[in-house]
Amino acid sequence: MHSLAFTCKLPPTLVDTLLYMGLTDDQIRHLIACRKIISKPPKRRLAAQGRHQRNDFELVSEEGAHKFSAFMRQSMEFPENFSIGLVYVSSEDGSRTCLLRCNGPHGEVHSLPSTPDHHFRYHIHIATEDALQQGLRPESSVSATNDYSTFEEACVYFIRTCGILEPEKYFAYFQPEIDRQLGLFEDKDD
Repeated sequence: MHSLAFTCKLPPTLVDTLLYMGLTDDQIRHLIACRKIISKPPKRRLAAQGRHQRNDFELVSEEGAHKFSAFMRQSMEFPENFSIGLVYVSSEDGSRTCLLRCNGPHGEVHSLPSTPDHHFRYHIHIATEDALQQGLRPESSVSATNDYSTFEEACVYFIRTCGILEPEKYFAYFQPEIDRQLGLFEDKDD
């Protein structure tokens, strides 16, 4: 993982809060991957708001030690333009840190020499310790991905990556996609 220099820096007070939390890359990876229970369910369908659709829900780590929120956004004009993210909510002060964003192509936001075309491809943003220490957006590390090519596939990727338990209870509107994706790994002889 590498951090990319973004021009947008976090406000100093938020940077101090995040540094106080002292999240390392290992802790960030653990927070992303730890098993999570949905504590405040999402709506069954995305709700229209302006020119996009949205859905939000809250999670807690299986052992109850960590709280999270998740968001889903999708453009109604350009369905391939979406963002699905995991936000860590500090139990200390309620501050929020975006740990992971799974995005669709959405055009250039600003030029980054190391990955000049990532906004034109499906891509993943991940928080890093280095970004926090530099006062950058926590999830400023970005890489193009072939792990998904639709909003629904990105949802499945997100659910798996974030260790969300019992997704079938809450995400019925794309249940066939989950079944198809999970079916790829099942033994046909069982």
